[in-house]
Amino acid sequence: MASKQAIIVFLCLFPIALAASAPNVKDSKAIHIESKANKTLEILPKIEWPGRDNFTNQFSNNDTQYAEELLEWYHNQLLSFIHETHFDTFRFEVVMAKLSIDLSDIMNLAQEVVLHNNQVSRQLQYVAGAFDMMMRCLLILNFYDFVGTSENYVVNRVVDLHVRILKLHTSHGSLNTDIKGCEDMLMGFWLNLDEWQEALWVIPELSLEVQTLIDEQVAQARARIRILFSQIPRKHN
Repeated sequence: MASKQAIIVFLCLFPIALAASAPNVKDSKAIHIESKANKTLEILPKIEWPGRDNFTNQFSNNDTQYAEELLEWYHNQLLSFIHETHFDTFRFEVVMAKLSIDLSDIMNLAQEVVLHNNQVSRQLQYVAGAFDMMMRCLLILNFYDFVGTSENYVVNRVVDLHVRILKLHTSHGSLNTDIKGCEDMLMGFWLNLDEWQEALWVIPELSLEVQTLIDEQVAQARARIRILFSQIPRKHN
């Protein structure tokens, strides 16, 4: 089991190298604090941007709880770039390297917990995967940023929608049922995907590259929506 969890840690850390490639970035510092009565984890974030919350929770009772709280805090930072109508690529790109450092710090602090706790391991896997997905979508959106062509516009809309689905998740990757109207939002996402796929049919000489990209994004987005739909609490008469 330990070797499996170690593999998960490696897979989560691997994509961070892409975002952390900016030289001489030292905006975050993580330290490990030990006391006679309690060993706890503390991260000291020094990165600031509009809408960011500092992690101020002090000294949870154990490392497991603290690791969960750090991942919850980090997930909230990711969601701060996802709005109801759009993915804020500009702000996200500005701090993407800094976000990767925060995640790396948290992974280093939580590595022992991850090896022995499946729930935290899955939480870390989801949060790291969400960050990786946002990075990849940012690259796509930047490449197809000129929306003066019909196919670029459709790519932009589909990829942006795919990212916005993340807003409906908890830090564990499940449906956040505290969000009012989440079922209607999921249905709206599904119908929007139908509309954008139909829009492709009228684009003359659509490139195979764009067709493949959109098909992949739509398939991934629909898979996310199906999973979230399956988690909607059913009303009993």
